[in-house]
Amino acid sequence: MKRSYLLILTTLIIQQSLLAQEGWFWQNPLPQGNVLNSVRFIDENTGWVVGYSGTILKTTNGGDNWVSQVNEETLHFFSVYFLDNNTGWAAGLGGILKTTNGGTNWISVLNDDYKWIFSIYFIDHNTGWAVGRDTDTSGTFGLILKTTNGGENWEPQNIVTTKVLLSVFFVDQNTGWAVGQSGTIWKSTNGGDNWSLQMDDLMGSFNSTQFMNQNIGWVVGEGGRIFKTTNGGISWIRQNISFFNTLNSVHFIDENTGWIVGEGIALKTTNGGSNWITLSDSTSWWLLSVHFVDENSGWTVGRVGASARMLKTTNGGLDWTSQTSGIRTQLNSVNSVDQNTSWAVGKSGTILNTVNGGENWLSQSSGSTNDLNSVHFIDYNIGWIVGDSGTILNTMDGGENWSSQMNNNTLDLNSVHFIDQNTGWVVGKNEFSGIILNTTNGGINWYYQLSDSTAELLSVHFIDHSLGWAVGRSIVLKTTDGGSNWVEQQNTIGGFSIFFINNNIGWIVKYFGAIYKTNDGGKSWILQNSGTNTWFWSVNFVDQNTGWVTGSQGTILKTTNGGTNWQLQISQTSHELHSVHFANKNTGWVVGRDGIILKTTTGGTTFIQEDEIEIIPINHSLAQNYPNPFNPSTTIRYSVPQSSNVVIKVYDVLGNEIETLVSEEKPVGTYEITWSAENLSSGIYFYRLQAGDFIETKKMILMK
Repeated sequence: MKRSYLLILTTLIIQQSLLAQEGWFWQNPLPQGNVLNSVRFIDENTGWVVGYSGTILKTTNGGDNWVSQVNEETLHFFSVYFLDNNTGWAAGLGGILKTTNGGTNWISVLNDDYKWIFSIYFIDHNTGWAVGRDTDTSGTFGLILKTTNGGENWEPQNIVTTKVLLSVFFVDQNTGWAVGQSGTIWKSTNGGDNWSLQMDDLMGSFNSTQFMNQNIGWVVGEGGRIFKTTNGGISWIRQNISFFNTLNSVHFIDENTGWIVGEGIALKTTNGGSNWITLSDSTSWWLLSVHFVDENSGWTVGRVGASARMLKTTNGGLDWTSQTSGIRTQLNSVNSVDQNTSWAVGKSGTILNTVNGGENWLSQSSGSTNDLNSVHFIDYNIGWIVGDSGTILNTMDGGENWSSQMNNNTLDLNSVHFIDQNTGWVVGKNEFSGIILNTTNGGINWYYQLSDSTAELLSVHFIDHSLGWAVGRSIVLKTTDGGSNWVEQQNTIGGFSIFFINNNIGWIVKYFGAIYKTNDGGKSWILQNSGTNTWFWSVNFVDQNTGWVTGSQGTILKTTNGGTNWQLQISQTSHELHSVHFANKNTGWVVGRDGIILKTTTGGTTFIQEDEIEIIPINHSLAQNYPNPFNPSTTIRYSVPQSSNVVIKVYDVLGNEIETLVSEEKPVGTYEITWSAENLSSGIYFYRLQAGDFIETKKMILMK
């Protein structure tokens, strides 16, 4: 029989088509919402931007459409550089990636968690430099790395400084500059073998530098500082502007025409910087990188709050058009009735609805400016929303019209749950204690139920008309009579979100990675191992085995065995994720900070296919893969004679982990798993089975 098992994508070589079909993908903002740190175009059509949470986007039509190229989630990118349509590099916290096919595949060429790369620059396909910071037991230091073979190997250069370096630029194989913290400017005239200090004024960081030739160049940084040199940095002259904004990026197309962007500002000069004109002073723009391909066409990227900002100009910066779309309002709750129809609510009375699976999210009028904290629908038409200032809203027509059922400034309402069109509950707080409200007529009337809780209540969930639970930070309450009486269950647990799948089995999530499960209706709670210390805000299950948890730092966890094991999923973001809801085992949404909406149609995972062979094994075994050598797929057979936690991983010859093929509890049996190495280069690889105390490793050869 066929089974699908979770594939943890740890390899840096990821097919773009795979990402588009599987895992979690963005629906708001678009093309995505992570902060963007660097932009590079090679002509008016083709360019790349990089940013937080592994974001690499490519366009081939000037930015009208952007396609995600890679999502190695742990790597925040700060710099991107391309020489032509094919060859480029992306650098960030702990690593450098390289592509030779325009970004279809990215390969790791530097992987070191202690090295943070903030800028990368190449003068040809072989020679390049990267600057940033390095850390060891004695402290933090400025870092300059050089490669002479296209990034295959990186060697540290001879520089001794405690100042982090933020930008690097070379005009030829010998002459270059690096700038950074405390007004530091360094110059090399021998390709980086030696560096001499040109400036260290302690007046604030220099964030960006560019030179037109060996003599003429600029540096920009904090405090609105712009310096120009016409003698290779022997002397630097400050160019005056009437602003003190932090300046983050400078780009010139010739000795006269250039642009600078920064904190709420974009500037342009047509006379080498003798005069700078203000293009924009929008305080909501925090622009981090600018790049022009000619005097008219340019792009700048950055952030608004903690969300992406991407702008384009076709007239030299006089006018800018946004290339990002969607709302940026924080979303607090999501609820779906099927794989097409869902609602999300958030701050300032925001209500969004989709009826086509999220291809379009349309705003609905709430008639309120209060923050909305929870939404619950029982069918396509009937639903409720609750929020601050005692807000309770009801719709009978799918949200085309919302009517107020309560508005009480002394209340803040956090969670709503209905079991039919008449009976529902709301929890929150008043000025003095946690509160529970109940209605039996669809919200026409709401009545207080005694909670005996001095703590704010954050989540409520009912199984039927009688049996339900409510939870706060340090309290769990249960009722067996529809709320006429609430009994405290275990006041040492508490949490932010509670979900029950039946009368006995339920989960609570809270801070510091805590997930609790009960199998007896809440009489006792067992702490499950989440493998993380992040704060969890929401939990949702579709059956007693399959569920998800979301929380801070973009965390999404999934379990397929009731929480015995939790697997971290790739969310493509580090935003706060406030709510998760699934329509079925495959289709679900997550919402959170800065208007983020993520969707999956594969349960949040990518899949490989595995056959279970109807043979009962006597001993553990790991067979030789077949065929071997192979191209591009091969089959691995293994056996477990007793139920075991099975882990199968693939490594390269250097011991780097390439993929995790299996990582879960397996019953007695013999299995075959097919592994595709379509995106890997020819060579020797190893696959390793660990099942309990049994460990075995075998070699396989990929020959293309």
